[in-house]
Amino acid sequence: MLGDKTAAPRHELYYYYEANSLEAVQRDFWKLVLPHKGRTYRNMKPGSDGWPGPTGNEIIKEPQLYDLRRDPGERYDVAQFYPEKVKELHLLAEEARKDLGDNLTDNPGQNRRKAGSIKQ
Repeated sequence: MLGDKTAAPRHELYYYYEANSLEAVQRDFWKLVLPHKGRTYRNMKPGSDGWPGPTGNEIIKEPQLYDLRRDPGERYDVAQFYPEKVKELHLLAEEARKDLGDNLTDNPGQNRRKAGSIKQ
């Protein structure tokens, strides 16, 4: 916005949790989708008039890596081509699981607290 062409607009780190289950982690333009059960719009009839279409179920058995610069729709898993990026993002996911917990791996998390409570 200020004209700094060296600035990375997406240098943040994002965690994708669903009911305390870590399903994905993203850094920069790389997104690692972790094994989990979920919903998908793939191969389903699209919605219309502002209403979403039906969803199907999917099971992701292996980590999937997406380059969101080239593939914002997450259609092409490139994990086999960038194993170092998979490893890097997987380590970030493990740090989050250790800190915040994760139901998918039965990790309670070191800093997880009951909803509505604070540490004294």
